[in-house]
Amino acid sequence: MKDNIFSVFEKVCAEDALKEKTKEYLYEEIKKRKVQKKRRLKRMIAYVAFTGVFFFGISFSAIYILPSAYIDIDVNPSIELTLNRFGKVIHSNAYNEDGTELLKEISIQNKNYNDAIKLLIDAMELAGYFKQNDKLLSVTVQTKKGKQESSILDGLEKSIQECNGEHHHNAITDIKAVTEEIKKEAKQEQLSPAKYLIIQDLLKTDENITMDECRNHSIEELQQSLQEHCKEHKEHSDNLEEESFSEQKHHGCTHHEHCN
Repeated sequence: MKDNIFSVFEKVCAEDALKEKTKEYLYEEIKKRKVQKKRRLKRMIAYVAFTGVFFFGISFSAIYILPSAYIDIDVNPSIELTLNRFGKVIHSNAYNEDGTELLKEISIQNKNYNDAIKLLIDAMELAGYFKQNDKLLSVTVQTKKGKQESSILDGLEKSIQECNGEHHHNAITDIKAVTEEIKKEAKQEQLSPAKYLIIQDLLKTDENITMDECRNHSIEELQQSLQEHCKEHKEHSDNLEEESFSEQKHHGCTHHEHCN
């Protein structure tokens, strides 16, 4: 009888110990699962954040390298700047050897267009392109948005005026917007729009002039040649008018005499 009582007691004690161990085991398991769940949640949040940053970076890069405007500057060095929507230079291109040499001396990549223009003018000044006070500096702008065009034109005018003042020269500055069509036509000829337009005007005044003969001249030389041709054309037209008037007067007098 006594042995049976102790055996039952031991059994009860064993069941209590098993229960405690079971509780401890379950508690630890629940604790582990909570920790694992938190870790998985953190990893998931980190993954989502990384993915978001990654795709944002790709989208921003795609927008950043997308051309939005073009600035062409022509003195004798003839250079094209490609801008993104933020006004940063994402590409530069030289149309002639002088432009190529100039771009080797300075770094304008990813700079604001105003800073890039100032660097270019400073480099041209240092190279002696503005020794003559009447040197022609021609700048054209081509954009797809009117608001951006106005902003760039205003910015260029202020920047170039500041540069001219700093260098104490009176370069003749011509800043204007051009159409996308003119820009494409000039690009096909590997010319700045300003030089392309002057050459087109020259071709109209003299049929013996060719595009290849003009392309290697500075924009100032082309402008002077155009002015001379226009002056000759005007003088020629005035002479023709005078001759025509003299003939008409002569015929009028003869007719009067004949009538008398």
